[in-house]
Amino acid sequence: MSLRARASRFFVGEKRAMIRDDSYLRRKRRIVKPRAFTTAERQSLERFKAVLKSLVGDDLLSLRLFGSRAREEGTDESDLDVLVVLRHKDRALCRRIVEAALDVDLTFETNLAPTIVSAEEYEQNRRYNTPFYSNVERESVPL
Repeated sequence: MSLRARASRFFVGEKRAMIRDDSYLRRKRRIVKPRAFTTAERQSLERFKAVLKSLVGDDLLSLRLFGSRAREEGTDESDLDVLVVLRHKDRALCRRIVEAALDVDLTFETNLAPTIVSAEEYEQNRRYNTPFYSNVERESVPL
């Protein structure tokens, strides 16, 4: 079994266990408090934006923060979900973007989580009005 398959099985099993144990979720909700962006998080988002612009140039159509941090519900454990919309997307470019995010993470000790889509993928999901894209359009913040 490949490493990816084993990791998938682990995370699926972990999610099932967390769903079954809703007392864990209730406890977690009580102690979790939202917090504002730290200086390091702001700097990491700015650096990531600059690196992306130099990496992809005019192919970068949109860069948006979404998820709990955009809704101002983030905690110390929340990642910075960033939607990257590109004119054209390929595997090599996605790999370079993820590596750039990792470099920024290591520099600023943050947790960037880029979601990379092409303009075509974004528009298709918008037409189908998927929950993910509905939330992104409703709650996201441009960077």
